[in-house]
Amino acid sequence: PSYGGFSANTKLAFWYFLAQGMVEGLIIPMPDQYDLGEAETEWLGSLESLEFNTQITVLREIADNMGIDPTANISA
Repeated sequence: PSYGGFSANTKLAFWYFLAQGMVEGLIIPMPDQYDLGEAETEWLGSLESLEFNTQITVLREIADNMGIDPTANISA
């Protein structure tokens, strides 16, 4: 299936393994000179201040809302 058809946990795992691949050099990482904007840095700080289980819940919700499920019945 495509990304949109994955479960919330599978989507979260996808992003985790993508990040691990970047850390390990298997996937091209963000450029060293890349700088997050002020709003993004503030949001990341807010996320990092949460308890671990709450972080996972927030990230799972974000990942789950990404992508379109190709099997969903979409009416125009």
